[in-house]
Amino acid sequence: MIIQSIFEVQNLLNNIDKHIAKSHYKVEYIVKELGMNPSTYYRKLHEKRFDLNELSKICSLIYPEDYKSVQLANRLEKSIEQIERGEVVTEEVFFANYDKKYLHE
Repeated sequence: MIIQSIFEVQNLLNNIDKHIAKSHYKVEYIVKELGMNPSTYYRKLHEKRFDLNELSKICSLIYPEDYKSVQLANRLEKSIEQIERGEVVTEEVFFANYDKKYLHE
């Protein structure tokens, strides 16, 4: 499982330029959203050296719906695990904490 994930990341790094080219976004937009200068972006693209945070950001930009779907599925999975471990609060406790945090600051 972990090895497969490593290969998938390597494949993404090797083909990120193709994914970006197929997207509806210009490179300038991606560069701006990454917060790096163009020369750094092109160097990282050429050397295939984007870090995981940068890859995640690029994917969220060029595949926003897919990214949101996967992110939601991951959150749901974590929530189910918390429920199974008994890490839950009652509705009363939830709303008391909510009121305290957001309504009575």
